[in-house]
Parts: sequence; C-alpha cells; structure tokens
Amino acid sequence: MSAITEIGSKPTTATRRKRRGLWQQIVSAKYLFLMFLPGFALILVFNYGPMYGLQLAFKHFRFLDGVWGSPWVGLEHFRRFFTSQVVLRVLRNTIEISLLRILIGFPAPIILAICINELRDSLFKRVVQTASYLPHFISWVAISALFYQMLSPSLGPVNWAIKALGMKPIYFMTDKAWFRPALIISDVWKGVGWGAILYLAIGRKPAATVAGPTSAGSPRTCPDGPCPSSTVVDRRRRSSSAVRRPEWGRGCDGSPRPRGAGGCRSARVTRR
Repeated sequence: MSAITEIGSKPTTATRRKRRGLWQQIVSAKYLFLMFLPGFALILVFNYGPMYGLQLAFKHFRFLDGVWGSPWVGLEHFRRFFTSQVVLRVLRNTIEISLLRILIGFPAPIILAICINELRDSLFKRVVQTASYLPHFISWVAISALFYQMLSPSLGPVNWAIKALGMKPIYFMTDKAWFRPALIISDVWKGVGWGAILYLAIGRKPAATVAGPTSAGSPRTCPDGPCPSSTVVDRRRRSSSAVRRPEWGRGCDGSPRPRGAGGCRSARVTRR
C-alpha cells in the first residue's frame, strides 16, 4: 500500500523546485537553445530520417504501392544475395577498396600538410590551401561527372595526352585494371585538402601552458615544447617562500595570538 501511495502521490516540494530550476535554466539559456535547434534539426532530417527507408531491405518494393504498401518478404533478399555466385567477388572488392582507401588516404593529408607547412611564400601557401580543400565541398555526383569527362577515351584530356604520346587510349571506367586506381585517386583528391587543413590547425596550436600565466597575463611557454612539471613545483616553492609568514605572540593566558591582535606585551616568537 505504501508503494502504491508513493507512486500515486503528488510531486513533492523538492521535485517542484528541481523542475522549476531546470525551467529557469532553459529560459536563461534560450538563445543557446535557439542556436542548437538548426543543428539538431539537421541531424534529425539527414541522419535519422533516412532510417525510414531501411525497411526496404525486407520488402518487395513496388513503386505504385509505396514503401508501406509493398509486401513484406523478410530475409529473402539477403538469402538470395549470399547464395549468389558474385557474393565472394563483391566482398573481396569491398575489402580491397576499403584497405586501399586507408593505406593511401590516411597518410596523404599528413604529407600534404607537411609540404604546405614548409612553404615560405604566404600568398602561394594560401592559394595551395584553397585549391586543395575546395573539392571537399563538391558533391560526389559532380565529382563523378568531372572524372568521367576527364578520363573519357574520346574527349578527356588524360586520353588526349596519352594519344599525343603515340599510345592507345585507355578506358578507365570500364577496364577492371584501371577502375580501382581511378576510384582511389578520386576519393583521395576530394578529401586530402580538408584533412591537410585539419592537420595544419592542430600543428599550429600553441604549446601547453603548464607553468601558468606571466605577470602580464600572457601564457608562459617553454621554447622546446611543453614545460616540465618540475617548473610548476619550483614556481610554487618560490612563491610560497616569498610570502612572509606572520609573527605570533602569546597572550596573557599563554595562548598564541597573531601580531597586532593586542593582549599582554610578551616576547614574540616566530612559528616555523
């Protein structure tokens, strides 16, 4: 009965205060929540919204019936895929392309960031940075169309240069020996500039301020990197030794009293 009474009882005063305090915090930070809403809506629409289409993997989709009206087939599509003759080839191509993207796409931004960091001309450095990270903002549809035109055997500039050297044109998009390199190069070209910008931003971060701020308020850094922890200990020792400890005296009853507190005129002793 006590449990039922507690469950059905009204909120206590402490609960009301917590709710009122939470609402006051929300109202006080209303502008921050307004700034948060566009990003939250973006995640809902583009990250959680497409999950609605996951049910198509378990249905026999018909355009006239729509997603909800299409008949449910369960794991029939997965069964047909794993029993087909091309399943091993598809899995092998997926694993090989993923490994090549990691092996080539991971060190490429680091190498480009090192090369950009070594440039001395600031204007040329900005031009290289801008030209390298602009492909990051181009959609994959535009990137695929661009590479298709560049690698075209009839009108593409790449095959035009190959034919100018007296060789036969190469069908990059249809030849299985050249399709993987073309795919990896397009993927690296699209993301290498953005990754290099991120590495450059990390490399330009100031050294760790372990020793604390200076008297002017600017952070204190060591020339060879982060200051050792012993510096903090030494500064604390110097600051503590610089502070003068108060002198103590004794009152009429013999109890210790700080200097200037009054009392009997007795010999002052310094506590160590």
